[in-house]
Amino acid sequence: MGKHYPIKKGLVVAVIFLFAGMNVIPSIGTTVVNNSSMTTFYDGSLSGYVNNTLMNPIEGARVRVYFHGTYEEDYTDSSGYYHVTNIPICWCYKNCTASKEGYETEWVWLSIYENTTYNFVLTPLTQYDGSLSGYVNNTLMNPIEGARVRVHFHGTYEEDYTDSSGYYRVTNIPICYCLKNTTASKVGYETEWILLSITENTTHDFVLTSLDPVPDLDCNGCLCWTEVEPGAIVTGSFTVENIGDPESLLDWEIESYPDWGTWTFDPDSGTGLKPEDGPVTIEVEVIWPEETNGGEIKIVNCENPDDFCTINICVPPPPPPPQPLTFIGTIKDLEVHNESLNFHANIVFIFFLVIPVDILVNENITITNNYKGFIGSRFIFARFFFNDRLDNIITI
Repeated sequence: MGKHYPIKKGLVVAVIFLFAGMNVIPSIGTTVVNNSSMTTFYDGSLSGYVNNTLMNPIEGARVRVYFHGTYEEDYTDSSGYYHVTNIPICWCYKNCTASKEGYETEWVWLSIYENTTYNFVLTPLTQYDGSLSGYVNNTLMNPIEGARVRVHFHGTYEEDYTDSSGYYRVTNIPICYCLKNTTASKVGYETEWILLSITENTTHDFVLTSLDPVPDLDCNGCLCWTEVEPGAIVTGSFTVENIGDPESLLDWEIESYPDWGTWTFDPDSGTGLKPEDGPVTIEVEVIWPEETNGGEIKIVNCENPDDFCTINICVPPPPPPPQPLTFIGTIKDLEVHNESLNFHANIVFIFFLVIPVDILVNENITITNNYKGFIGSRFIFARFFFNDRLDNIITI
């Protein structure tokens, strides 16, 4: 049995050297596979472009190719182009990455040979600088206060409520290349939604339709009268109409009118007026007073005091104040009697007015007072009032 020990020992040594030989890694450039060697060439290259999601070039992006515990890299130029060289050509995949601050890193496994090409597309990191603002109105373009505007994104949302002018502003919205479901809602209105791409200072106005149709008051017409004697009766008309949502019902009434004269309206109010009914004519009658000063008639929506309209009233202006009487000529031969003053005058103008006489001159005599009378081409009848009583009658 002792004669066989050297053989076994030699076999063991041979096996050890065999396996050791299979696992020896030669110097750089030689690889042993299945006990046969192959030279590794570092002639591989990877080139291409790095763009963002809008396909605009990204300058300064780093492209790195990993292999055998090390890597080669390059940075893109202004056109987004890169070219990584000195990559070993071997039967293996290499982890290749493209990255830049502000973008999500992209990686891919590539089998690289001479002049391999690959283009990267980088997605910007999410920035919460987006905002959405605008107005929420009803179908009559009146502002809706307290409407909620909500922007949904990434499983959450941001929202705001409108002020008295209908204005809203939603902030802290991520800027990304996706459409965001945006809604505007309020109790009593149908919710409106829209998909929006939101960036900085995006704007959008919403119009909400009321679940109950909204009426809208409108008036047309004007009341104008001229040369009316006190006590006379004048007439006119104007119209009232509902120009709101279809099937809406308008209750209206005349809220105010001028305080001069005696006014009558037929009708002076109404209920259930629909847009489909068209305009309603309001007949107006006025007993004319001694004095007028114009004004307006105000008609209101009984359900909404802010919904009103007015009808203007135009009347003739008041008469001008009395004009002073000018005597052109001379007064002479003045005689004073117990009952009258007699004098002669040469009168040029003819008047029939009630006008103050400031100065009446005949040589050294001046008479200042009021008079009432008729001046003709040959004679004059006048009454002079002294101390508020009739003292004399002047005749020519």
